[in-house]
Amino acid sequence: MTARVVIIGAGPGGCAAAIELAQRGVTDVLLLDRARFPRDKTCGSAISPLGLTVLAGLGVESEVRRHARTIHSLLLTTPGGRRLRLRGGEAALVLLRKEFDQLLVDRARALGVSFRDGVQVTGLMRERERGTRVRSGD
Repeated sequence: MTARVVIIGAGPGGCAAAIELAQRGVTDVLLLDRARFPRDKTCGSAISPLGLTVLAGLGVESEVRRHARTIHSLLLTTPGGRRLRLRGGEAALVLLRKEFDQLLVDRARALGVSFRDGVQVTGLMRERERGTRVRSGD
């Protein structure tokens, strides 16, 4: 398989790069990830108000809002029982990474990005005639 652009890793950063390229008219983009999607990913799962602005530019903010839970404050309790309440002027969202990552992959694919999961990239090979190639376990 050949592609003009190959992005290794379909987390938020990789998906954002793929989406942005597609929105700018770059064709033949391939997005790879070693995990099978949808994947479970341990993470805080919070999206800040600034993150929502970025998601709006990627065209997924409304879809993320549809699936996420809104939070207006956060109560942290230490092992010693001390509590700290954090409040912001704007609401943040919480969405499981499994769902968030899948929404981003779906958006990239809708824009024409090719996606392959279950691909373990093991290295890059530079060849004069063929350019840079991705080496994988398969």
